[in-house]
Amino acid sequence: MVIKEWSDLKVHGWDTFILKQKLQHLKCKVKAWASQSSTGSTNSAQRVMDELYMLDRIEESRELLGTERDRKLQLQQSFWEIAIRKESQLAQKSRVRWLQVGDLNTKFSEEHGMRPRLDGVCFQQLNHEQRRFDEDEIRAAVWDCDSDKCPGPNVINFKFIKDFWDLLKNDIMPFVQQFYDNAKLLKGTNSSFISLLSKVDNLVKLNEYRPISLVGCMYKILGKTLVRRLKVVLSSLVDERQMAFMEGRGLLQSSVILNETLDEVKRMRKPCIFFKVDFELAYDSVSWSFLLYMLQRFKFDDRCIRWINECLSSSSMSVLVNGSPTKEFQMKKRIRKRDP
Repeated sequence: MVIKEWSDLKVHGWDTFILKQKLQHLKCKVKAWASQSSTGSTNSAQRVMDELYMLDRIEESRELLGTERDRKLQLQQSFWEIAIRKESQLAQKSRVRWLQVGDLNTKFSEEHGMRPRLDGVCFQQLNHEQRRFDEDEIRAAVWDCDSDKCPGPNVINFKFIKDFWDLLKNDIMPFVQQFYDNAKLLKGTNSSFISLLSKVDNLVKLNEYRPISLVGCMYKILGKTLVRRLKVVLSSLVDERQMAFMEGRGLLQSSVILNETLDEVKRMRKPCIFFKVDFELAYDSVSWSFLLYMLQRFKFDDRCIRWINECLSSSSMSVLVNGSPTKEFQMKKRIRKRDP
């Protein structure tokens, strides 16, 4: 069904528009198919349970015949297959990846300047990030994404994209190459849903919800590709004392350093002052103009800066209320999880 619907649909226009329209068309077809399959699966499960119940009643009064025992084994196998499929569907609908690191980030500052040192940046690496996107790079970015994570507005997750990669890549590659050349995203490509998840059982205040952004697969592919490129130079840009949200670094290292420092201060009986600074919702308050300014200071190429600027400025959001999205609104600041 997927191959036929994707191949038969003819769309003309920008490569981004073509991919977006095909995904929207496929979304409608898949939702209709899923609805029919769900109804059929529910009816099938009920029939299996009814027949199993009938055989159990017979077994209570007499020993089952050979054909009846074989039938019961078949029904039990069918029941477990249906149950596993249902469990997988529920897992995809409710899947939430909680933060692996918390907000606690106590850091001991030595007597050094905290301003980033530009002379420590490898400018050759930064220039290397301007090369064109190739299929191997895009494929690696797709396979780096969680297959079963909750999909965004286009209701397509990455397991689907991986399973049909040979079919979809012919439309995905022109889309990313067009973004490389123009640094522009079609309206709706960078839309996302905000879903509110409860942190506690008895909710009273709004801050007791944890908001998560559900981003569409088209933007995720671009974002993941840019993130993988930035990772190459990130350790040169971010001070080594920054432990949180850096791959290969952990908050436990900061805790160990702090404890050792406290022990040393007590042993030496020296006066000391510690500051604990907790930035609540730090990523929600990031200024885009400051971020772009810092990219310029770090000598990023103009093309790369335009990419990131488009990823930020083209973003729009809707809040999911009882499963239905509200009217879209534009963002003016903050960084989402999938932003490069």
